[in-house]
Amino acid sequence: MKSRWKNTAVTVITLGLITLSIFAPYRLQLYKDNQILGKPHLQENPIDDTEEEVPVLTILDKLKLLSSEKIADVSTGNQYSGDSIIIQCTAELKELFRRGVLTLDPAGTQWEQRTGSATLVMNSYDDSRAMILWTVVLSSDTAYLKCGIDDETGRILYLYTADFNGEKETLTDEKVLAFADYLGVDVGENARISALMTIFTDVLAARDTMKEYYQYRFRQGGSAVLYYAAETEYGFYLGHDVIDLPELSD
Repeated sequence: MKSRWKNTAVTVITLGLITLSIFAPYRLQLYKDNQILGKPHLQENPIDDTEEEVPVLTILDKLKLLSSEKIADVSTGNQYSGDSIIIQCTAELKELFRRGVLTLDPAGTQWEQRTGSATLVMNSYDDSRAMILWTVVLSSDTAYLKCGIDDETGRILYLYTADFNGEKETLTDEKVLAFADYLGVDVGENARISALMTIFTDVLAARDTMKEYYQYRFRQGGSAVLYYAAETEYGFYLGHDVIDLPELSD
């Protein structure tokens, strides 16, 4: 009996020593590797609790980006999709109507086509200053509306509207002031300045043409930007050097 327990004990001890001889050097080497690789790495690349912050862009910053030449197509936004941006656009147009920017209720128009596309617009010299801009177009045989919507805030940054049925929207200082208030910016004194006709006419509907063209100074804090407005044959335009963006069908 004692001999049997003795043999069992010897077997267990032997297996333990074999296991230890196999795994102990591996664990020891792993520990050494961690010390060798880990410490110098942390010394050369210390963990920084403060991550680099993406600059917060104001509405004025985003208006400036509308004249950027550096753009790239994206499939969707961070806040909106192709379907939800049409809903957001409808809500914002109703708000502009409530504020007096639009005198004709857009809800009363039977739009035959609704399209929306997203584009990443970047500062040509600083890629960290960028935004996703949605271009929404609503059109029918008698009316056309195009606007650019900021994906982050859902605000309309530029707007063009035309009515070919004899009920055109007219441009007034009061409408521009109301639009500036909607954006949360101020308009300086003697804001309306006649300007040369340098606007991108591809923003307009094919059968519309420019008539009078003006500049307004929009201000926010210590910054300012020249914002453009124009009377057209069938409506008006509020925008800032808007680039021509691709459009996606429903």
